[in-house]
Amino acid sequence: MKGGGGLLGIYDIKKFGCGAMVKCLLFSVVILSVLNSAVLPSSIFQSKWTINQPLGIEEKPNSGVSNSDHTKLALRLPAKTKSQNEDETATTESDEKQASPSNEKMQESSPTITEVIVKKSKLIYNSANPRYNVCSIEGDIRIIPDASTIFVVSSTPLDPNTTTWKIKPYPRKWELGTMEGITEMTIQQLTDANQARSCDVNHDLPAVVFSTFWFTGNLFHDHTDLIYPLFLAAHRYNGEVKLVVEDYVSKSLEKYRPYLTRLSHYPIINLDNETRVHCFSSAQVGIENLGPLGYKFQNPQNDQAMQKFTGFIRKSLSLERSEVEKGKKPRLLVLLRKNTRSIINEDDVINLAKDVGFEVVTADEETTKDFPRIAHIVNSCDVLMGIHGAGLANMLYLPTNGTVLQIIPFGNLKWVGRFDYGDPPSGFGLKYVEYEITLDESTLTEQYPRDHPVLRDPQSIHNKGFHEVYVAYLWKQSVKLNVDRFRGTLEETFQLYQYK
Repeated sequence: MKGGGGLLGIYDIKKFGCGAMVKCLLFSVVILSVLNSAVLPSSIFQSKWTINQPLGIEEKPNSGVSNSDHTKLALRLPAKTKSQNEDETATTESDEKQASPSNEKMQESSPTITEVIVKKSKLIYNSANPRYNVCSIEGDIRIIPDASTIFVVSSTPLDPNTTTWKIKPYPRKWELGTMEGITEMTIQQLTDANQARSCDVNHDLPAVVFSTFWFTGNLFHDHTDLIYPLFLAAHRYNGEVKLVVEDYVSKSLEKYRPYLTRLSHYPIINLDNETRVHCFSSAQVGIENLGPLGYKFQNPQNDQAMQKFTGFIRKSLSLERSEVEKGKKPRLLVLLRKNTRSIINEDDVINLAKDVGFEVVTADEETTKDFPRIAHIVNSCDVLMGIHGAGLANMLYLPTNGTVLQIIPFGNLKWVGRFDYGDPPSGFGLKYVEYEITLDESTLTEQYPRDHPVLRDPQSIHNKGFHEVYVAYLWKQSVKLNVDRFRGTLEETFQLYQYK
């Protein structure tokens, strides 16, 4: 008799014998056991057991976070019910990552696989630097815009001494008057996630949080206090970072859009206009002001960062020249001011520069405000010359091996001149030349008698504080250069280029 329908007929049973029949029954029991295990209740998968077992877990490092700090675990869990899916109202601003080839087969055959994020919280609050405070956070981070608060959810203590930190994310903390206008943010640890407001927007990228309250258009301060510090914080992410702004200044942010869109490929999050809770797994609150235009004295590592910064600027603004060409007639850009710290005999100085051998270009105050056009003008030149002031920050656009020529006004200002504009050029791969005027070249002699402390004893003015120094020597003073004396400085600068 033939067996039919997939069942064993009587003839087959007799042929196989009792021993074979027992083996078939045992095999069926094994198959049923395996199938049953796939639908066991989720309660048997205790988190500790699951994480420690080498089977059934696929570890994936999260972008920008080390495996030890943040691990994604693919676990086999029961499928969500419709009501569970409807309860999840939080959104994300980035598309879900496509499954890797190694996971596709698993996901096709087992649609109940999901990802559980295991986070290890970490917080480092640096308040030791006299210029800035910075807080670096990893874990469950929730930014509450309308309360200027950042919650960090962690069941274990982040600091044995406190659970609350205060920070104003603008890097001029030594200037108390400046910092009064900056919104203070509170960073607070919570041990229970239920104590914090739930996430409205989930971000799978790191955040850099900073204030733009004093982002006023002053080239020196914009780059010293914001652009370079922001570069240090965000550039390493290659655009995959969210910029989160407190005290939003739209005009200045729009001005520097070429920089910001290269630092981050995503729209800026304006906390001033937000009510939604934004959640991150990594954030830096505050940015680092290392010194004038980013210069940090005798720090080769930072010099390398400064040169990377100039490369970043050239790419952002599409500047043509990266280095001065040898043997070419050097081009000198003279920065001209009108009201204060101006060159009274500018025509004589321009003619002198031409006589020495320079091709001369001039830029007045309106031209220097025309960004990014001024960057292209400076980049086309080899030497940038001007009286001490923010205009010299245009050195950022000079090609490598260019020269900064600073004219230092009367009044013991050599130290501040070098600090602001004499030291940074070396970090940018530039040369530096200075010319300190004499009292006879200053217009202050027309305003004060010769025995006045402003002329006779500048140090006594310095002892009164910066405001008095600014008014006497920076606000009221212009210069009339002695062309015979200044010729030597121009000739020294010209010889740097070996032009014949």
